[in-house]
Amino acid sequence: MSLDNFEELEVYREVNGWKCALALDRERQQSVAVNRLNLDSSISQEAIHEYQECIQRLRDDPHRNLLTVLEIGIDNDQLIVITEWLEAEDLLARKDRGMSFDQIVVMSNAIASALQHLHSHGIVHRTISPQSVLFESETQSVRLDLPLWNLCLEESAPAHDQAYYAPEVSSGQPHSEASDIYALGILLYTTFVGSFPWTDQSGMPRIRAEEDIIPRLPLSLPSLQQAIEDMLAFSPSARTFSYENTLAIGEDEINDVMTVGDVRYRSGTIDVSEIQRVARPLDQPVVSSSENPSKKSRFWLYSTVVFIAVVGVLASGFAYINFDGVRMLFYEIGLADHPELSERWRDAESLRLDQNQSLITVIAAYNKVLELDPAHNGAHQAIENEKRDRREDIHSRIRSDDFVVAQQWLDEYVTAVPDDAEIAPLLTELENRQRRDRLLADARPLVAAGMDDLASLDAAVLVYKTVLRLFPDSEEAERHLHDIAVMYVDAAIKAANASETQAARNFFDKAAKADPTAQELEEALDRVQVAEQLETEINTTIQHANTLFEEGRLITPPDEDNAVSTYRQVLALDPNNEEARLQLEEIEKRLIVQHKELLEEREFGAEANFVQAAERAGVTDLTLQEMSSARESVQQDIQEAVELYREAQSLFQRGYISEPENDNAIAVLIRAQTKDAQNSDVISLLDQCAERTATVAQEAFSAGLVGRAIQYMGLALSIQPMNDAWSRQYQQWRQRD
Repeated sequence: MSLDNFEELEVYREVNGWKCALALDRERQQSVAVNRLNLDSSISQEAIHEYQECIQRLRDDPHRNLLTVLEIGIDNDQLIVITEWLEAEDLLARKDRGMSFDQIVVMSNAIASALQHLHSHGIVHRTISPQSVLFESETQSVRLDLPLWNLCLEESAPAHDQAYYAPEVSSGQPHSEASDIYALGILLYTTFVGSFPWTDQSGMPRIRAEEDIIPRLPLSLPSLQQAIEDMLAFSPSARTFSYENTLAIGEDEINDVMTVGDVRYRSGTIDVSEIQRVARPLDQPVVSSSENPSKKSRFWLYSTVVFIAVVGVLASGFAYINFDGVRMLFYEIGLADHPELSERWRDAESLRLDQNQSLITVIAAYNKVLELDPAHNGAHQAIENEKRDRREDIHSRIRSDDFVVAQQWLDEYVTAVPDDAEIAPLLTELENRQRRDRLLADARPLVAAGMDDLASLDAAVLVYKTVLRLFPDSEEAERHLHDIAVMYVDAAIKAANASETQAARNFFDKAAKADPTAQELEEALDRVQVAEQLETEINTTIQHANTLFEEGRLITPPDEDNAVSTYRQVLALDPNNEEARLQLEEIEKRLIVQHKELLEEREFGAEANFVQAAERAGVTDLTLQEMSSARESVQQDIQEAVELYREAQSLFQRGYISEPENDNAIAVLIRAQTKDAQNSDVISLLDQCAERTATVAQEAFSAGLVGRAIQYMGLALSIQPMNDAWSRQYQQWRQRD
């Protein structure tokens, strides 16, 4: 192959000696990935041949979770592999943004499916790492990158790749399917935990030793832990793995995972808001460590108005517990502690009324009140009211699909009140609605191709059904499902009209699955049922016609049950029935042969009846014309044979039996016999000519003319080759000659 058709734009990756570049395919007019490896003396021909064979198998049998190979070859001492180009991000970038548990499970199943395809073709990937796991930008589907091996055995792999090597590979054994499984186990572990299971003193990842124990995962899921341990077993023979269900999680464990709000696994740095989530809740009051200020003496009040003082003390005690406004009055007149409490209260109330203030700021202000008075009912109630109002605002934003603001307010709320159980339903609803929108976005391009891409259309139905299961009120999902159902209905009607019954039934079933309430289904069902009934009738009729054909009842009995008329009935029901058409053609060929046999036997009465029966059965005009022409030809030959006989008879009577060469009785009779082999007069006269010629031969022999005798006897034998007496004389004369 040649790289002249490819214009390289930029090198985006170098791994194991390979240079991977984005390029423009001038012939296909599309972006492709060009992977180049310089072939020097350190790379053996066996290694090159093995790699080419593996990549060729992937090209011949592509897989949805593997990059598609377009071309492979060698050009200017370079091994070239051309693959499709994807706008995608690898697992490293995806983990920096965070991944949910469900996303990790989907990713693991996709990688397992790709590995199953590779291993079924005898191919070991050898280079599984976060850089080889790609997330497509548009569909978010997971694809495994092309295996780019290090073909030079003298060079060692980079340290970050060796971290995914199985222990046996690090000790010099070749890569195997078990080492691919080990690499996938490391990949999944680092995705969940964010670090490698085994590191050295400097913190660098190292290969597992036999005595190493697999650390526990952050989630308490026994099945998940067991699956990882099975993949990371030290011995290759001890590793177990399910291609179909990589992370086999029990139903109870799945429910446990789903109760955790927005669990995400990531490898990036942690920002301040995440630290605040584990800090002290802002709505938890802090009891001041300092003692309350000393009470001022109010002796003059107690000594002057004893009764009023007693009543005031009782009233203030009651009000202190039940009414914050009265407490504020006593603070003002000096009967209570903390004179700055009222100022903090006013500040908090002022911040609460300011719509521009955040929930964190408002709760912090009320917490300042609680620092002075932990039992302040007003502050507690205000915090609860603010939390309730903010939850209602978040819920309203989620319901209106304003996910950006809802997420911002949720983050702020969780930062301010991290332990509030009432926020979990909102987190779940936001996640579900965002998932709904992602599903809807993924489904829209699947519908765009319509009936030209049935696989994508079926996938879209599954996506929209999933959306309706999560959100039964999704108008967009219902609308698209109805539109898809109408597409399938139209296809079912079209197939039914074309007598493609099975296709019509399949399309109808797909339509009913997409939208079982669609009114258009009724018409489609009627058309499909009519087509199925017609197909049943056609099949029954054609089976009967085949039976008649096998029994030889092609055109008999006439005007009744015969093969031709029955196949004609099939064509009346289905003009495009190929089997009936081909059988009729075969019947007409056989009829022509049978007609010819009747003519050869000179059964003209039977021949006339045969033609009449064929005509009534409905054979084509072309066949009837061929029969008529054959009959006319035979009749003409018979007449010509009669005329030739008369001519030969005249020659015989005049003695011109064998001479002159072309104008003698024998030559003319042979031409007559060619025209009509059944003419008895011709046969009788030929026999007379043979006997006369044999007599002349014997007379010539008696006269010593042996050569002449042989000539005439040979001529007689050409007419009657089975005459033994003549044959013996002929052989004796030849021996004497």
